[in-house]
Amino acid sequence: MLLAILGGSVLSVQWLLRHGHPLRYDAVHMAGRYGHLTLLQYFAAQPSIHTPRLASEALVAGARRGSLKVVQWALPLTTSEVSIRQAITCANRRGHLAVLEFFTSAIDFSFADIPSLVTAATRRGHLNFVQHWFNNVPTAITQDLHGQCLRFAIKFGHADIASHFLLHRHPEKSVLRVHDILQAAKFGHTSLFGLLIHCRRWLRVASHDEQDMTWHDVVESAFFVAAKWGQLNLVQFFVEHSELDVSLTCLMTARLHVQHKKATMEAYFVSLLCSNS
Repeated sequence: MLLAILGGSVLSVQWLLRHGHPLRYDAVHMAGRYGHLTLLQYFAAQPSIHTPRLASEALVAGARRGSLKVVQWALPLTTSEVSIRQAITCANRRGHLAVLEFFTSAIDFSFADIPSLVTAATRRGHLNFVQHWFNNVPTAITQDLHGQCLRFAIKFGHADIASHFLLHRHPEKSVLRVHDILQAAKFGHTSLFGLLIHCRRWLRVASHDEQDMTWHDVVESAFFVAAKWGQLNLVQFFVEHSELDVSLTCLMTARLHVQHKKATMEAYFVSLLCSNS
């Protein structure tokens, strides 16, 4: 039975049922997950198999897998808002844009938690989803999400999403948190720092107590964190961009506090100091 369902073979499932083989409890979920629409339609037509939750299960499974044809079939038959909300969340989380676009065109999103969907897409780095939400949802819902999404993009190193907000959507609203920038430094997101340096003229960075920080202080703090965590590419980026003016004191202090990839980082610092002597 398992192989018949995985293969989407209606004839095989029919034969097995006629010969006394029980239907698996997760048959509907598996058929929806693997996009077997014909098999789902067969299940729905059988009074002994069909249940009120059949369409809901198929909808969520299809959305999780990105099977547009299953979602298109199941949505009109689904009455549970909870299941619809779960399906939208699955498509948003898994990166299935075609499914999400179908939901947007087919239903009223008034019951959905749009802010959570937008921030989830940002955290996972789905730029096309972020653009979709901002382009298709009323501004009244998304206008307060700009700063939060930008901070998530910085924190998780999604330079393309950060660029979308910094260069195309109200850059004057761009206030960053130093904690998020230091998180990006910890994980060595070099391309992101290239973007931040490019945009530094209009960016404001707030410290932990909401005080404005100078870019020099931000850069040296990020340099220290990058060195500490052994992010050699980012350390080299800061050093090679002389306009960032990383001080010798900062270099020496960072060198003393390296905790990861110590041999590699020490070799780099030695070569750097020798070249500058």
